[in-house]
Amino acid sequence: MKAKPSRGMGRVFQQKNSARWWIGYYAKGPDGRAKEVRESSGSAKRSDALALLRKRTGQISAGSFIEPVVQKTTRLSDLERLVRDNYTVNGLRTATALKGHFGRLRAHFGDVLVAQLRTAQIDAFKAAALVKYKPASINRSLAALKRGLRLARRAGLVMNEPAIEMLREDNVRRGFVEHHDFQKLLDALPVDLRDPIHFLYITGWRSGEMKSLEWGDSRPEE
Repeated sequence: MKAKPSRGMGRVFQQKNSARWWIGYYAKGPDGRAKEVRESSGSAKRSDALALLRKRTGQISAGSFIEPVVQKTTRLSDLERLVRDNYTVNGLRTATALKGHFGRLRAHFGDVLVAQLRTAQIDAFKAAALVKYKPASINRSLAALKRGLRLARRAGLVMNEPAIEMLREDNVRRGFVEHHDFQKLLDALPVDLRDPIHFLYITGWRSGEMKSLEWGDSRPEE
Protein backbone atom coordinates (compact mmCIF):
# COMPACT_ATOMS: atom_id res chain seq x y z
CA MET A 1 0.00 0.00 0.00
CA LYS A 2 1.14 3.53 -0.71
CA ALA A 3 2.91 5.23 2.18
CA LYS A 4 0.71 7.42 4.36
CA PRO A 5 2.65 10.57 5.20
CA SER A 6 2.18 12.35 8.49
CA ARG A 7 3.22 15.95 7.88
CA GLY A 8 6.16 17.16 9.95
CA MET A 9 6.70 13.98 11.97
CA GLY A 10 7.60 11.15 9.60
CA ARG A 11 5.27 8.68 7.95
CA VAL A 12 3.18 5.58 8.48
CA PHE A 13 2.85 2.92 5.78
CA GLN A 14 2.11 -0.72 5.06
CA GLN A 15 4.44 -3.21 3.43
CA LYS A 16 3.19 -5.20 0.45
CA ASN A 17 1.08 -8.21 1.49
CA SER A 18 1.21 -7.21 5.16
CA ALA A 19 -1.63 -6.05 7.38
CA ARG A 20 0.70 -4.42 9.89
CA TRP A 21 1.48 -0.73 9.80
CA TRP A 22 5.05 0.54 9.82
CA ILE A 23 6.48 3.91 10.70
CA GLY A 24 9.39 5.87 9.24
CA TYR A 25 11.18 8.75 10.95
CA TYR A 26 14.56 10.45 10.87
CA ALA A 27 17.16 10.16 13.61
CA LYS A 28 20.90 10.79 13.82
CA GLY A 29 23.13 7.76 13.35
CA PRO A 30 26.52 7.10 15.02
CA ASP A 31 28.17 9.31 12.37
CA GLY A 32 25.96 12.25 13.36
CA ARG A 33 24.04 12.25 10.09
CA ALA A 34 20.27 11.86 9.92
CA LYS A 35 18.92 8.64 8.49
CA GLU A 36 15.46 7.16 8.13
CA VAL A 37 14.61 4.50 10.69
CA ARG A 38 11.82 2.11 9.76
CA GLU A 39 10.03 0.24 12.51
CA SER A 40 7.03 -2.09 12.62
CA SER A 41 4.24 -0.98 14.94
CA GLY A 42 3.20 -4.60 15.36
CA SER A 43 -0.39 -3.56 14.82
CA ALA A 44 -2.93 -3.66 12.00
CA LYS A 45 -4.39 -0.37 13.22
CA ARG A 46 -3.12 2.85 11.63
CA SER A 47 -3.94 4.73 14.85
CA ASP A 48 -1.50 2.52 16.79
CA ALA A 49 1.23 3.28 14.27
CA LEU A 50 0.57 7.01 14.55
CA ALA A 51 0.76 6.79 18.34
CA LEU A 52 4.13 4.99 18.13
CA LEU A 53 5.38 7.55 15.61
CA ARG A 54 4.48 10.40 17.98
CA LYS A 55 6.27 8.58 20.80
CA ARG A 56 9.44 8.10 18.76
CA THR A 57 9.57 11.67 17.50
CA GLY A 58 8.99 12.88 21.04
CA GLN A 59 11.94 10.79 22.23
CA ILE A 60 14.11 12.21 19.46
CA SER A 61 13.17 15.76 20.46
CA ALA A 62 13.92 15.00 24.13
CA GLY A 63 17.26 13.36 23.31
CA SER A 64 16.22 10.01 24.81
CA PHE A 65 15.78 8.05 21.57
CA ILE A 66 17.53 4.70 21.20
CA GLU A 67 17.30 2.92 17.87
CA PRO A 68 15.11 -0.21 18.31
CA VAL A 69 17.64 -2.51 16.64
CA VAL A 70 20.13 -1.79 19.44
CA GLN A 71 17.65 -2.63 22.17
CA LYS A 72 16.80 -5.94 20.50
CA THR A 73 20.38 -7.25 20.71
CA THR A 74 21.17 -6.49 24.36
CA ARG A 75 21.27 -9.63 26.50
CA LEU A 76 21.69 -10.55 30.17
CA SER A 77 25.37 -11.32 29.52
CA ASP A 78 25.82 -7.71 28.36
CA LEU A 79 24.44 -6.45 31.67
CA GLU A 80 26.82 -8.72 33.58
CA ARG A 81 29.76 -7.41 31.57
CA LEU A 82 28.74 -3.81 32.21
CA VAL A 83 28.46 -4.37 35.96
CA ARG A 84 31.72 -6.33 36.14
CA ASP A 85 33.58 -3.61 34.25
CA ASN A 86 31.99 -0.93 36.43
CA TYR A 87 33.06 -2.73 39.60
CA THR A 88 36.58 -3.22 38.29
CA VAL A 89 36.96 0.42 37.27
CA ASN A 90 35.75 1.57 40.67
CA GLY A 91 37.96 -0.89 42.54
CA LEU A 92 35.07 -2.70 44.23
CA ARG A 93 36.27 -5.93 45.78
CA THR A 94 32.80 -7.48 45.55
CA ALA A 95 33.30 -7.97 41.81
CA THR A 96 34.13 -11.65 42.46
CA ALA A 97 30.63 -12.17 43.87
CA LEU A 98 28.95 -11.08 40.64
CA LYS A 99 29.31 -14.48 39.02
CA GLY A 100 27.08 -15.96 41.70
CA HIS A 101 24.60 -13.08 41.58
CA PHE A 102 24.17 -13.32 37.82
CA GLY A 103 24.46 -17.10 37.92
CA ARG A 104 21.12 -17.32 39.71
CA LEU A 105 19.60 -15.13 36.99
CA ARG A 106 21.15 -17.15 34.16
CA ALA A 107 19.93 -20.42 35.67
CA HIS A 108 16.36 -19.12 35.35
CA PHE A 109 16.43 -16.90 32.26
CA GLY A 110 19.38 -18.16 30.23
CA ASP A 111 21.06 -15.41 28.20
CA VAL A 112 17.72 -13.69 27.70
CA LEU A 113 17.23 -10.58 25.59
CA VAL A 114 16.79 -7.69 28.00
CA ALA A 115 13.87 -6.39 25.91
CA GLN A 116 11.97 -9.54 26.93
CA LEU A 117 12.39 -8.93 30.65
CA ARG A 118 9.22 -7.61 32.22
CA THR A 119 8.18 -7.19 35.83
CA ALA A 120 6.05 -10.35 35.58
CA GLN A 121 9.04 -12.43 34.43
CA ILE A 122 11.20 -11.06 37.24
CA ASP A 123 8.50 -11.86 39.80
CA ALA A 124 8.41 -15.40 38.41
CA PHE A 125 12.17 -15.63 38.93
CA LYS A 126 11.78 -14.57 42.56
CA ALA A 127 9.10 -17.18 43.19
CA ALA A 128 11.22 -19.95 41.62
CA ALA A 129 14.43 -18.86 43.35
CA LEU A 130 12.81 -18.92 46.81
CA VAL A 131 12.64 -22.70 46.55
CA LYS A 132 16.45 -22.85 46.62
CA TYR A 133 17.80 -19.55 47.94
CA LYS A 134 17.23 -17.21 50.85
CA PRO A 135 15.68 -13.77 50.22
CA ALA A 136 18.99 -12.02 50.94
CA SER A 137 20.78 -14.00 48.21
CA ILE A 138 17.98 -13.37 45.72
CA ASN A 139 18.07 -9.67 46.53
CA ARG A 140 21.78 -9.56 45.68
CA SER A 141 20.91 -10.91 42.23
CA LEU A 142 18.08 -8.41 41.83
CA ALA A 143 20.38 -5.56 42.87
CA ALA A 144 22.98 -6.67 40.31
CA LEU A 145 20.27 -6.80 37.63
CA LYS A 146 19.05 -3.30 38.51
CA ARG A 147 22.59 -1.95 38.37
CA GLY A 148 23.12 -3.58 34.99
CA LEU A 149 19.93 -2.07 33.62
CA ARG A 150 20.92 1.41 34.81
CA LEU A 151 24.36 1.09 33.22
CA ALA A 152 22.83 -0.24 29.99
CA ARG A 153 20.42 2.66 29.84
CA ARG A 154 23.27 5.10 30.41
CA ALA A 155 25.22 3.42 27.59
CA GLY A 156 22.26 3.64 25.23
CA LEU A 157 21.67 -0.13 25.10
CA VAL A 158 18.16 -0.12 26.56
CA MET A 159 15.47 2.47 26.89
CA ASN A 160 13.22 1.23 29.68
CA GLU A 161 13.83 -0.55 32.97
CA PRO A 162 11.23 -2.96 34.39
CA ALA A 163 10.09 -2.31 37.94
CA ILE A 164 12.04 -4.55 40.32
CA GLU A 165 10.94 -4.89 43.94
CA MET A 166 13.21 -6.47 46.51
CA LEU A 167 12.10 -9.32 48.74
CA ARG A 168 11.63 -8.78 52.42
CA GLU A 169 14.64 -10.08 54.32
CA ASP A 170 13.73 -11.67 57.63
CA ASN A 171 17.20 -13.12 57.93
CA VAL A 172 19.04 -9.79 57.97
CA ARG A 173 22.47 -10.27 59.48
CA ARG A 174 23.29 -8.30 62.60
CA GLY A 175 26.33 -7.75 64.73
CA PHE A 176 28.59 -6.05 62.18
CA VAL A 177 31.61 -4.36 63.70
CA GLU A 178 33.60 -1.31 62.74
CA HIS A 179 36.68 -1.93 60.62
CA HIS A 180 39.23 -1.23 63.36
CA ASP A 181 37.41 -3.61 65.75
CA PHE A 182 37.24 -6.26 63.05
CA GLN A 183 40.97 -5.94 62.46
CA LYS A 184 41.61 -6.67 66.15
CA LEU A 185 39.38 -9.75 65.98
CA LEU A 186 41.11 -10.86 62.77
CA ASP A 187 44.55 -10.58 64.35
CA ALA A 188 43.38 -12.76 67.24
CA LEU A 189 42.25 -15.61 64.98
CA PRO A 190 44.41 -18.59 63.99
CA VAL A 191 46.40 -17.84 60.87
CA ASP A 192 44.56 -20.40 58.72
CA LEU A 193 41.20 -18.71 59.45
CA ARG A 194 42.19 -15.13 58.75
CA ASP A 195 41.91 -15.18 54.95
CA PRO A 196 38.46 -16.84 54.76
CA ILE A 197 37.06 -14.64 57.55
CA HIS A 198 38.48 -11.54 55.85
CA PHE A 199 36.86 -12.66 52.59
CA LEU A 200 33.46 -13.08 54.27
CA TYR A 201 33.76 -9.65 55.88
CA ILE A 202 34.54 -7.94 52.58
CA THR A 203 31.92 -9.67 50.43
CA GLY A 204 29.09 -10.07 52.94
CA TRP A 205 28.76 -13.70 51.86
CA ARG A 206 27.63 -16.52 54.11
CA SER A 207 30.05 -19.34 54.82
CA GLY A 208 28.03 -21.75 52.65
CA GLU A 209 28.31 -19.44 49.65
CA MET A 210 32.06 -19.12 50.16
CA LYS A 211 32.52 -22.90 50.41
CA SER A 212 30.76 -23.34 47.06
CA LEU A 213 33.22 -20.98 45.35
CA GLU A 214 35.50 -22.76 42.89
CA TRP A 215 39.02 -21.83 41.80
CA GLY A 216 37.84 -21.00 38.28
CA ASP A 217 35.45 -18.37 39.66
CA SER A 218 38.39 -16.12 40.54
CA ARG A 219 39.64 -15.92 36.96
CA PRO A 220 38.16 -13.32 34.57
CA GLU A 221 36.08 -14.67 31.73
CA GLU A 222 37.61 -14.38 28.27
